[in-house]
Amino acid sequence: MPMCLQRIDLTNGDDWYLCRLALSMPSQADLQWAMYPSPYLAAVGPDASPGLLVYRLSARQRDGTQRNAQFILLEGGEECFQVDRSSGEVRTTGRPLTPSREYLLRVQVLDGLGRKGPVASVAILAGFRAPQFTNFTYNLKVAENTPVGQAVAMVQAISFQRKSLAYMLLVNPGNLFSIHQESGALSLTRPVDYEGGHTLHSLQVRASEPDTGLSGVAEPFEFATHLFRWAHYSRCHAMTPPLGLVGPALAQPPWPRHAQSDRPVGSGRASFSCLNY
Repeated sequence: MPMCLQRIDLTNGDDWYLCRLALSMPSQADLQWAMYPSPYLAAVGPDASPGLLVYRLSARQRDGTQRNAQFILLEGGEECFQVDRSSGEVRTTGRPLTPSREYLLRVQVLDGLGRKGPVASVAILAGFRAPQFTNFTYNLKVAENTPVGQAVAMVQAISFQRKSLAYMLLVNPGNLFSIHQESGALSLTRPVDYEGGHTLHSLQVRASEPDTGLSGVAEPFEFATHLFRWAHYSRCHAMTPPLGLVGPALAQPPWPRHAQSDRPVGSGRASFSCLNY
């Protein structure tokens, strides 16, 4: 720990004393990843050209301010991807990509003083990814005087192929809610009554790509007295189109992992509480 002595003179000029100062520097950078949501995903066509932008990393100070940062590729990518140290851009190198393979990159961020920050993993799929919902948590309270047809929540997903998405309610007890097919806006089909009995409602939403047949489903899996939680699942409900038809890679923003798996995403749980009051 650096030490120093500082002489301090009083204003009358006759007296002075020494003060010993100890300086300490934090060993780690006060940085955090600024991408949303986590885990971090991307998709790219197996026949992608060299230098194609696949993903963009970003970091910020914990107080929210933006500072200069450097991004270091620690491992992964099989030399098929490179990370720009200054911009955080992840691009293809031109090496052949294996269709349907998911490449995992581990990247560390450094601050301007070279101190190490957190490590992030970016999963890049060479092929199609099913749509994924962007929010992990939905908390909704619906007042009794909410007009019928007025949007009370917005459920959104992302298409990695940059296709238009269609939203559909798969579970909707009593048909109390409706969802806008294009925007994902949830609204009431009739007025709610707090004294009518049910004050907690469980919904299941599907986002699908009509062009590819890929769809992502949010399924309820745990119930509680005041809310229920639903995990993000994704399924391929149709034959996957030829990989050569994969559109440009989605560069920003990233989305949750395991988009083509029937397994729930471990950190991708969503909760949705719909209460009448």
